[in-house]
Amino acid sequence: MGNAVTFWGKRIVLATACGWLAWSGVAGKIRFADVSQSAGIARAHRTRRYPGPNGDVLRMFTSGGAAAAAGDFNGDGLEDIFVTDSDAGRPNHLYRNNGNFTFTDVAEEAGVAGGNDPLSIVADALWFDYDNDGRQDLLVARFGTPILYHNEAMASSATSAPHPGSTNSATPSRLSPSTTTTTAC
Repeated sequence: MGNAVTFWGKRIVLATACGWLAWSGVAGKIRFADVSQSAGIARAHRTRRYPGPNGDVLRMFTSGGAAAAAGDFNGDGLEDIFVTDSDAGRPNHLYRNNGNFTFTDVAEEAGVAGGNDPLSIVADALWFDYDNDGRQDLLVARFGTPILYHNEAMASSATSAPHPGSTNSATPSRLSPSTTTTTAC
């Protein structure tokens, strides 16, 4: 009986809150503004172009490779953003959150800019701690062989500095391809 009351009680509270938002007009006032330019993350995704009669079909697959993954790679308590690109030779972007509503691309310094080679196309990414060491590692999914980057948390002024308001004094991170064996998808 207690679970049923809790279940329905939560539903009633939620319905009441939603009704109040609709009645007060608050729900209709929620808006988003494009701040990508001022935040320093305005980059166009590029898709790979293929010659030949099936080029359009192959391009369709790389068009779906536009992806972003948020995670705190440097342990400063702020969400950083990894953004993929799918064109041959084009770099991916790792935007370190500066803590002042701006981001800095540190993909080259962190070692995660690559992945778009003649045989593989970056399609997606995921932050997770695969070895339970407390640091976010990066899995880059590709049409081809995936790349698992291990977060080595090396001190380097080129990669990051702890956010002034952060209580986390973790050192900046360097991500490197894991020695874990990968297989082609």
